[in-house]
Amino acid sequence: MNQPRQRLISDLARGLEPVRVRRVGVATALLSAAACLLVAAVVLGLLAPYRAGSLHQLVSAPRFLLETLLGVAALAALGAAGLALAVPAIGRPWRRAGPALALLAAWVGLHLYGLVEPALTPSMAGKRAGCDIEVVLVGLPLLAALLVHARRLWPLRGAWSGALLGLAAGAAPALLMQFACMYVPAHILLHHLLPAFVVGGVGLVAGYLLLRPR
Repeated sequence: MNQPRQRLISDLARGLEPVRVRRVGVATALLSAAACLLVAAVVLGLLAPYRAGSLHQLVSAPRFLLETLLGVAALAALGAAGLALAVPAIGRPWRRAGPALALLAAWVGLHLYGLVEPALTPSMAGKRAGCDIEVVLVGLPLLAALLVHARRLWPLRGAWSGALLGLAAGAAPALLMQFACMYVPAHILLHHLLPAFVVGGVGLVAGYLLLRPR
């Protein structure tokens, strides 16, 4: 490299100031998950009462507790991954999204196993009319809030961020439906978890359109 060019690069580099990179950590993930669950819990409670005795079932049925904890973990991981992908970084999206999607798959897989051996005795108690619509209607405002926050960062992979945030937003009401609606594994898969994936699909499209590089 000739001396004038080297001197120019040195002069330019000397004037650079450190840039503070925003990171998404465990605290942010837990805060986002808690906020989503709180809002979803209040809205679903206003729409219809929760299933009687559902909280006691957390103690009496270990598998039901495991399903709940796995759902919370998947929700937090999806939200954290979606926000993390809104911060520019070197690496493939799968590296950040992989663990969150694995937790989501484990959560769904546990409910699929419930078709053979349910965690609770299947019952129509607490049945809610239109619970699938409730999951979508509660999930969409949560998705909008997460997208607004992601837009304040510097998203380069809008579709990825939107899809993960959509799955997180849909997971919150789907998870709470375990306490608000009847416990029948097939019903949970079709009317609680499937609508959560619908919100994820909306998030993918919205992220692609709204989270464009600035």
